[in-house]
Amino acid sequence: MKNAQESLRIFDQRACNVGEGPIATSSMNTDIWWVDILGKQVLSRNIVSETTREIIFPEDVSFVIPCINSDFIVGTASGPLRLHQNGDSSTMPARESADGSPDLFPLRWNDAKVAPDGHLWLGTIAYDVEAHPSGCALYRLDKSGKNLTRVVDGIGISNGLAWSADGKTMFFIDTITLSIDSFDYCDGELSNRSRLWTSPNESFGAPDGMCIDSDGGLWVAFWGGGKVRRLTQHSK
Repeated sequence: MKNAQESLRIFDQRACNVGEGPIATSSMNTDIWWVDILGKQVLSRNIVSETTREIIFPEDVSFVIPCINSDFIVGTASGPLRLHQNGDSSTMPARESADGSPDLFPLRWNDAKVAPDGHLWLGTIAYDVEAHPSGCALYRLDKSGKNLTRVVDGIGISNGLAWSADGKTMFFIDTITLSIDSFDYCDGELSNRSRLWTSPNESFGAPDGMCIDSDGGLWVAFWGGGKVRRLTQHSK
């Protein structure tokens, strides 16, 4: 760990209000993209040429997800929308199409991730979390990009998502619960929700972003904890 700490450096000097959600694209994964949520922008940097780019939006933007044709799905607060290679954008099904009514209070999208079967999972967060501690939800945008479905209700802050190597288990963080849950996953459907791990105390930090490695270890960033931790089945 000492060597890893010594090798840390600033990747990009552009300051973000809330920088999150890095992804890698291009054939050699040399283009790194991320969002500045409250800065209302998507940023990128090529790790070879060091060329940079910023795309500004009129509202907060919470995620950027690459498509197989080099388009992006961007989680603008009232979106999502599809950003095309030529810079144009097109609307996609928004929350009202899934909920049957407009948002009941101000909220935005938060973390999103594509499942192994191609569905996009995306969740929400209230701008006033204390006033709406369980008013958000987790949604599924089907692989056609035409149908958005509200799948899990009663969420405080929808955050990290990951899947097991066989695609049969989905891991999910609701940050407000300080916990990580698992679901059985099959063809875009969830079942058998189970509490997998809970922070021992608030000073430990709140689980936020998450990814999984080839050995099934969950790498979790802890908001307020100043750490990224690797959690395994023995970490309970």
